[in-house]
Amino acid sequence: YGQDKRIGRSYTPAEIRELLSTGKVILKNCTSSKGKKYSAVFVLEDAGQYVNLRLVEFVNDKKRRTAG
Repeated sequence: YGQDKRIGRSYTPAEIRELLSTGKVILKNCTSSKGKKYSAVFVLEDAGQYVNLRLVEFVNDKKRRTAG
């Protein structure tokens, strides 16, 4: 699959399967146009003639440590 400039990388087959089966997917390790790494939830949006991939929300990748 070709690289998508909006997310700074290519999609994996698993991501495409999830997107098509559920209508949404979390894309990790994306790179913004300014070079910052991010993860976000994207959904398929029916715009009539076209179907668009729309960013819904950013996801925090940082794993929290719990005291224990």
